Amino acid sequence: MNNNQNNTVSMFRTVVSVCKANAGAVGKIKAFEASLGFFEDKIKELLNTAKEQEMVITGIAEDKEVQKRGLAKTGAIIGAAVKGYALTNKNLELAAVVNFSESALYKMKEEDLIFNSEIIHKKALDNMGALADYGVNKPILDDFNLQITNFSNKKPEPASAKVSKEMLTDKLADLIDDASEILKEQMDNSSKMFKLLDADFYDLYKGARKIIDRGRRAANTGLLNGVVMGKNTAADTENVPLEDVLLHLIELNLVVVSNEKGEFDFDDIEAGTYTLKVSKQGYKDEIIKEVKIDKGEERDLYIEMSIN
Repeated sequence: MNNNQNNTVSMFRTVVSVCKANAGAVGKIKAFEASLGFFEDKIKELLNTAKEQEMVITGIAEDKEVQKRGLAKTGAIIGAAVKGYALTNKNLELAAVVNFSESALYKMKEEDLIFNSEIIHKKALDNMGALADYGVNKPILDDFNLQITNFSNKKPEPASAKVSKEMLTDKLADLIDDASEILKEQMDNSSKMFKLLDADFYDLYKGARKIIDRGRRAANTGLLNGVVMGKNTAADTENVPLEDVLLHLIELNLVVVSNEKGEFDFDDIEAGTYTLKVSKQGYKDEIIKEVKIDKGEERDLYIEMSIN
C-alpha cells in the first residue's frame, strides 16, 4: 500500500476499535450497528488483500534471489576449475571464456547469467574427462545444468507477479473505496443521532474518523510517539506489547490505535500541552495529563496498562 492508503487504512482500524470498545453505545442505533458489521467484513478482506499483495512480490523475489546466488556460486566454482585446467595446458582462449567470479556472475542481468552459465557448463562437459583431477564429474555438472534450467524456468515469474500485483493493487483500491463509501454513506449519516443518544461516543467516533498523514510533517509541529505495554493475564510476570489500544488526544479530539508491536504515533501536532486518554477492554483506563509537545520535538511515551 502507498502512504495515503496506509493512512486511510489506519483510520479504518481506529474506527473499528473505537466502535468495538463502545459496543453499548453502538447498540443504541441498529442501523449503525449493522453498517459496522459490513464495514468490519470489508476491512478484513482489505487487510488480507494487502498481505497477499506483499507476498506475491516478496515471496517470488526471495526465492529467485536464492536461486540466482546459488547459480552464480556454482558457476564460479566450476569455471575456476575449468580455468585452472586451461591455464595448466596453456589454453588461454578456454580460460578467458570461463573466467568469472561469483560476484561478477551475480551482478549480471538474468539473461547474461544464464548465457554464461551455459557456456561454463558446456566447456566443462566438453573437457569432463580431463577435469576429473580437478574434482569435476558428471553428477556435479548435472546438478549445475539443473540449476540453470530451474533459474531459466523461474525467469518469467516476475512478469506474472507484476500482473498479480497489479490485479491485487486494483482490488485493494476498490476495497478502500467500498469501505470509505460504507463510512460516508451509512455510518457517518446514522452516527449523527449519537449527538442526542451518546455525545461522548459521538465525539470519540469523530476523532477516530480523522486521517493522520504520517508522510507529512510541518516544521513548526511535533510528534507524539510511544508504546503501550501490559500483561495478557494477571498471572503473567512480564509485560508484552498491547495491540488495539485506543489513544485519545482529548484537546485535539484525535484518536489512534496501537499496532501489533504496541506502537502508536500522532504526527504533525501543534506545539502545546495535551491530555492523553489510553483505554482497552479488560484494562484500566490511563489518563496522562500535561503531555507537552514543543515545536519540532519528537516526544516518546512508555505507557503501562493494568488489567482490571
